[in-house]
Amino acid sequence: MSTDMAFGKFLANFINTIKQESVEWQKQNQAELLRLKGEKEIAEKKINEEIRRMEARFQGDLERIKKDEEIKTKSFVEFLESINESKQQFLDRYPKMPKPIALMICHHATELLKEAWDNPDIYERQKKESKYIQFMVTIGEDLAEASEAKMLPEKTIKLIDRV
Repeated sequence: MSTDMAFGKFLANFINTIKQESVEWQKQNQAELLRLKGEKEIAEKKINEEIRRMEARFQGDLERIKKDEEIKTKSFVEFLESINESKQQFLDRYPKMPKPIALMICHHATELLKEAWDNPDIYERQKKESKYIQFMVTIGEDLAEASEAKMLPEKTIKLIDRV
C-alpha cells in the first residue's frame, strides 16, 4: 500500500508541477497570447466580411443569370412562334401542298433552332445559327415566290434534302 501511496503522491506532484509550469508559461507569454488572440479575431472578421461579399456577388450573379435565362427563353418562344406562323403561311400560300410537308418543314426549322440554341460550343453554335438563318431565308424566298402554279416550296425542300 505504501508504494501505491508513494506513486499517488508522485503523480499528484507531477500534475501540480505541470499545472504550475503551464501557468508560468502562460504568464510569460501572456502578451504574445493576447496578440495572437487579437490577430485571430481580426482574421475571423476579415473572413466573415469576405464571405458576405462573396455571397452578395454570387446572389447578384444568380439574379443576372436568371434574368438572362428569362430573356433567352422569351426569345426562344418567339422563334418557335414565328416558325409556327411560317407553317400557316405555307398552308395559305401553297394550298395544294399536303399539310404533313408543311409540318415537316417547320419541324426541321425547329430542330435547327434547337441545335443552335442548345450548343455550348460557340463556334458550333454560330455554324448552326448560320444554317438556321439560311433555312429561314429560303423559307422566306419560297413564301415570297408562292403562286397558284407552284405546288411545293421547292427551294426549302431541296435545302432539307441536302441535310
